[in-house]
Amino acid sequence: MTILQGIAFACMFLLAWLALSQVNWVDLLKIESNRKKLEEKLGKIFLETFMHDNQVNDRCITGPIDSMVQVILDRNELHGFPVKIYILRNDEVNAFALPGNQIIVFTGIIKSADSPEELCGVLCHELAHIEKGHVMKKLIKEIGLNALISMATSGAGPDLLQKTAGLISSTAYDRNLETEADLRAAELLDKAKIDPRPFAGFLTRVIAEEGNNPALMPWINTHPDSERRAHDILVHAGQNASDYHKPLSDQIWKEIKELVTK
Repeated sequence: MTILQGIAFACMFLLAWLALSQVNWVDLLKIESNRKKLEEKLGKIFLETFMHDNQVNDRCITGPIDSMVQVILDRNELHGFPVKIYILRNDEVNAFALPGNQIIVFTGIIKSADSPEELCGVLCHELAHIEKGHVMKKLIKEIGLNALISMATSGAGPDLLQKTAGLISSTAYDRNLETEADLRAAELLDKAKIDPRPFAGFLTRVIAEEGNNPALMPWINTHPDSERRAHDILVHAGQNASDYHKPLSDQIWKEIKELVTK
């Protein structure tokens, strides 16, 4: 039996080596490089569309939020995964990912969050969309690869640019991608020692408050079936509640809330 297993292993190794030897690694690496360049170019185009003059540059707000994200990345060992957070002064309760590892966060969602854990959940959800490649999948499905390449190389007309920007900021991913991002967010939070349960509570609360707060509509439209998703997050949350810690002190969180409300 040992001899037969050895022969079988040798055959499998030979077949794998032959298969790999047929791969054109130069072309594959070129495709990967071109993909990254396309994402970076599209990311710059969309970022300019959203930025206008309402970017928040107050380090008392951006500094702690950037630090929270970095802790999440470090504790999940996502080294070499640069993510840039842009906070925009806008009362809509919304946050969304852009190509090129960028996340837009409206101050409205910071105002709506009751705790830094809730905000971390939102950020981890968007991080998961980036990590899983959902942003480009969504754009390719809805806009088409050729249109995106044309947009990146020769520019886009105002109608197409407006349509694509609206797609990114206010249209949901399909249910499978949203579920995947939810579960990955719960995992990212758990490994970062941040309690995922407040994020589930946030999803439930925005549904309950929908009728009294029109600013919640962008988030609800982008994240349908929030009650079911909250349940899934709770089911997949870790069982190490005693190990969780606050991502920000109460004082710093209070200061951030006061500053975004001004």
